[in-house]
Amino acid sequence: MSELLKGTNLTKSFDTPFGSAVILNGINLKLEEGSIIALIGESGGGKTTLFKILMGLETADSGSVFMLGKEVGRLRKRSFAECASIQYVFQDPYASMADEATVISTLSEPARLCKRNHRDYLEPEEALVLAGLPGEEFMDRKIKSLSGGQRQKIAIARALITLPQIIIADESMSMLDEGSAQEMGSIFSRVNKLLGISFIIVTHNKNILFDLCTFILVLHQGKIVEAGLKEEVLTSLQAEYTRQYLECMLNIEGRTDFEQNNVRKSYG
Repeated sequence: MSELLKGTNLTKSFDTPFGSAVILNGINLKLEEGSIIALIGESGGGKTTLFKILMGLETADSGSVFMLGKEVGRLRKRSFAECASIQYVFQDPYASMADEATVISTLSEPARLCKRNHRDYLEPEEALVLAGLPGEEFMDRKIKSLSGGQRQKIAIARALITLPQIIIADESMSMLDEGSAQEMGSIFSRVNKLLGISFIIVTHNKNILFDLCTFILVLHQGKIVEAGLKEEVLTSLQAEYTRQYLECMLNIEGRTDFEQNNVRKSYG
């Protein structure tokens, strides 16, 4: 598999009233073609900052980001093709789109930009179907009339239009009920298989962790403390933090889930 995205030795600090706070400390990661990475860790641990650096929305203090082997900088310095190749699905479906906009106007803009820049793209109707919504029923509706789950499907459709190689989903299921979150995971799986799109997903959802992802990264206090194929990480935990995090995620009953997913019965 070819390497799509790589971050090497990424560091980032922010000034606070109490001095400099290190958010990321020597982060190394890579995303290969067709893979789905689950990035887990506590809230405030630097996951969103890492994503912003990968997207070019934030500048690292040191380190580099590579796409398809080429070093890329901030968003404004990237080519249209580089920007179109990596898309972002935000956590809050109520803040990521304009309420008064219609579905068709929301989805037409990325299609228009692709056409102007001579890039292949999905028609809005095709993207909607892939995201689990029948286009003919939703095109003329305003965003404000949609439920949270429907809004997030529109956000996914918008990300699909540019036919990206990478989608970053930043806790995009955290504001959804369990049924909608499972449906979102099914959409990601379908898109991964049909279009070959790779994903990095921040999640606190055990179903996404166990059933969808192929690779796990654990971020704690600005460092990657665990990284590897899902089966390797879950059957041979190296960091005590990962053990504690998974116990919290599974809330005691997780031991059975662990055993069903080939994790050692001696866990915990």
